[in-house]
Amino acid sequence: MDKDIDNSKIGSVQINETPSENHDQKTNKSSNKFLLVIICILLSVLVLINSYQVFATRIQEDSYEKQVKEAQQLVESQNLLLGSMISDYDENVYDNQSVDNIYKQQFVASEYIFLTLQMIAKQNIQIINLLISLP
Repeated sequence: MDKDIDNSKIGSVQINETPSENHDQKTNKSSNKFLLVIICILLSVLVLINSYQVFATRIQEDSYEKQVKEAQQLVESQNLLLGSMISDYDENVYDNQSVDNIYKQQFVASEYIFLTLQMIAKQNIQIINLLISLP
């Protein structure tokens, strides 16, 4: 019987001390693992969000550069057209024998002014579109 009492005391001491320490350590380890998993997930989400933002910004910059190039081409072609319009106007008004009074000159001038205003309106629309799509 003495052996049973001694074993139960020894057994109870071992049972009472060891499981609580092991339980605390297991709880700490599992909570640490859980926190580590959450941190890894959050970091992965941050990396994905940043990658998406970089990709979206790159696409927007490419689109904006394309619009700027189109605007430059439009301005260059309109500058050439304006130069030719001035020489055409001189030929149509001053070198034309059928334009013999001021009223005909004013009419031709009004036509050229109207064409020039249309070109300016196109340039303004292009500028507004560029300003709207600024990155």
